[in-house]
Amino acid sequence: MNDRELLELAAKAVGEDVAWHETGSYFYRKSCEWPAEKGFFNPLHDDGEALRMAAALDIDIYYQPTRAIAGRVMRMTECFGGNKQRAVRRAIVRAAAEIGRSHS
Repeated sequence: MNDRELLELAAKAVGEDVAWHETGSYFYRKSCEWPAEKGFFNPLHDDGEALRMAAALDIDIYYQPTRAIAGRVMRMTECFGGNKQRAVRRAIVRAAAEIGRSHS
């Protein structure tokens, strides 16, 4: 699954109404006044957005020496590869995407 698909399912899980901006290659919230408000949706790059998503979906986050694990029933693991924050955000988004997929 690519990042666009992950983000689309994750948005569905938290009830975000988003649209894909083809020329910019990003998601934005349909509810925002564009461009007056920054309506970007990308918890893969925004720590705060990823944390809000984890809280909204009751996703637990566990740290181990070399990886981050996030999930509810399932475990989503991402290797740190030198960037712990990136691994945690991706683990949260992957867990949220699985929740979004189960609501399809």
